[in-house]
Amino acid sequence: MSWMIWIAAISVGLVLVCFGLGLVLGRFMAASPRGAKPHYDGRDDFRTPADLGLEAEDVAFGTDDGFTLRGWLIAGDPGKPALLCMHGGRDDKRYFLPLAPALHAAGYTVLLFDGRCHGDSDDDPGGLSLGIRDHRDVLAAVEFLGGRGFERIGALGCSQGGASVVIAAAQEPRIKALWIESSGYDITAPLRVMAPWMPAFVRRLITMGTMVHLGYEARDVLTTHGPQLRLAARLQDRPVFLAHGGRDEIAPLADFETYAAQFGPGARRWVLERGKHCILRRGLDEYAPRAVGFFNEAFSLPEA
Repeated sequence: MSWMIWIAAISVGLVLVCFGLGLVLGRFMAASPRGAKPHYDGRDDFRTPADLGLEAEDVAFGTDDGFTLRGWLIAGDPGKPALLCMHGGRDDKRYFLPLAPALHAAGYTVLLFDGRCHGDSDDDPGGLSLGIRDHRDVLAAVEFLGGRGFERIGALGCSQGGASVVIAAAQEPRIKALWIESSGYDITAPLRVMAPWMPAFVRRLITMGTMVHLGYEARDVLTTHGPQLRLAARLQDRPVFLAHGGRDEIAPLADFETYAAQFGPGARRWVLERGKHCILRRGLDEYAPRAVGFFNEAFSLPEA
């Protein structure tokens, strides 16, 4: 019987060690945006809307949990909808800036803003949360645009920003159409990329610890899936477009197809075969007309 006790003790010890490593990893991930350099720095020859010939208003607005977010509002045709753009983790409001000229030319008002812990916005002591708290930034942007008189609002989100947009839209009916780029749901993905040699059950245990630290609900911790996977079904009555890279390792194509299916048969999808994670700059010539065309169709607007 003693050997059974030893096996049980070793098993419990392994679980606790893996879970503890997950808590440490969660702390690291939460703090990772602080001082991070967006991946496109040094490649772009523009940094502001003015560099692209666009006039923008510097704006600031608050979240319901007390943080101030800052960004740029590029005014369009006041009779047309507004589009809010939510960047991914470790990026900032400049991520969607290359797309702004095409959206503005189509008449849309465009809000580019920094999420909490990023760019010029306030730092959240809790740090990055892969959408669990960050979706409040999207809700705050909707309130801000509503205060400016916009009743029809579209949302674009990349990676973590995509998760934030989906979680927010499930609560906020004023988000009428969603463009989701390079976004997934499997929270084990970062470990799968960083440590492919690690046994799957170990990755799962570590991920569960990470999710607990980041603030996920127990039902999501048990599946190691973000809530966006189960919330997607609530958005089947809204236009959704999912754009993805064919070489994305963070959110593989198989996961992309599973995720896209949750939005229902009406969800549109496009894969940039040469794209990796976050495809806008690599595929801008194809990306921009698709985005404009999608929102024009979603809001029943004539093509320019």
